[in-house]
Amino acid sequence: MEYKITRMQNNSSMCIVCGLYNDFGLKIHFFETINNEVICKTNISDMYQSYPDRLHGGMICTLLDEILGRVNMINNPEGWAVTAALDTRYIKPVPLNEEIFIVAKTTRDNRLLYEAEGSIILSDGSIAAKSHGKYVKSTFDKIADADTLHSVWFYDKSYEVPNSIII
Repeated sequence: MEYKITRMQNNSSMCIVCGLYNDFGLKIHFFETINNEVICKTNISDMYQSYPDRLHGGMICTLLDEILGRVNMINNPEGWAVTAALDTRYIKPVPLNEEIFIVAKTTRDNRLLYEAEGSIILSDGSIAAKSHGKYVKSTFDKIADADTLHSVWFYDKSYEVPNSIII
């Protein structure tokens, strides 16, 4: 399946998932699609292992929480949110050192809350994990103590944005 990219989302400085200055972070870039989804592709090293050659379940949940938390930004780039509930189903192991894809979309949206669902998809197209989450909409100043938004949240001009991602 082809996901046509419309825009790359911002990265942060220190987030474990998207933080570009976090020595232990995954440094993942996230993209919006023409179908109002958020997608990324990544290859996770054995630094995040649980059982041999398997991604830790906590990291699987972290990856899904991150992408579900980003779908609100499609229609509101400054649309911050905090996780209220997250239900994750682990279907099959997520291998390390192999390309994986993560995709999410909004399923319900109102003024104060939105719901989203997402999946981790393996390189063979099979689904390894799924999540459904509820997120409370907020503003940056209510969820962070950083001095300025742009010191911790910024567009990575050095990253080449693909036209599409194919799974």
